[in-house]
Amino acid sequence: MPPQLFADRTFTTTNVATFALYSAIGVTFFLLAYQLQVAAGWSALASGSALLPATILMLLGSARSGALAQRIGPRIQLTAGPLILTAGLLALSRIGTDPSWIRDVLPGATLFGLGLVTFVAPLTATVMGSVDADHVSVASGVNNAIARTATLTALAVIPVVAGLTTATDPEAVTAAYRTGLLIAAVCAATAAPIAFVGLAPSARLRTSPRRSYCPVDGPPVQPIPPMAAATSVDDRR
Repeated sequence: MPPQLFADRTFTTTNVATFALYSAIGVTFFLLAYQLQVAAGWSALASGSALLPATILMLLGSARSGALAQRIGPRIQLTAGPLILTAGLLALSRIGTDPSWIRDVLPGATLFGLGLVTFVAPLTATVMGSVDADHVSVASGVNNAIARTATLTALAVIPVVAGLTTATDPEAVTAAYRTGLLIAAVCAATAAPIAFVGLAPSARLRTSPRRSYCPVDGPPVQPIPPMAAATSVDDRR
């Protein structure tokens, strides 16, 4: 990895924001499923599919979000998206030991998904656009590694700090869950000022034929499939 990549302000800013955001995202999927299954007594299937609205929103909105960022620049979305995500985490933190999916999970899951739709595609495109064509794959690999490292670090640290490892009864699990989600919300919220201050309004994006992005396993390692590379905006220019 060429160290000079981090000399670019946009590249460094987006990767710092990536660490904050994927710390919040990764631990949220774990904490929510744990709370619903262990404290609320839901089945593994019901707990694991509780955030399905967020996935559906990502499938429907990723391409439109990327297109919007091409028109207005990424800074607005990379500032607003983390704040929407934060609101979703705060809503999900209200889940107790006897939740209703429609009343307690769906509002937070919807905000969570809208936050992901707002920033995931522009974040990836901004990282790729901050480097020259010869280093696109390297930049994508670095960003992917940072996202995965953030997720693993959050999973190792936040549940311990929140007290989840020593919680045994449903009330204690719920208290630890809420503390963990509040920590995740703080992580997500920090990405907003980082993006707003660190990115110029005219930050460059790199287009991709990908129609959707997965917020769980990190940004794509190869953002532009080789067979479609010739159709990118950069190549046409």
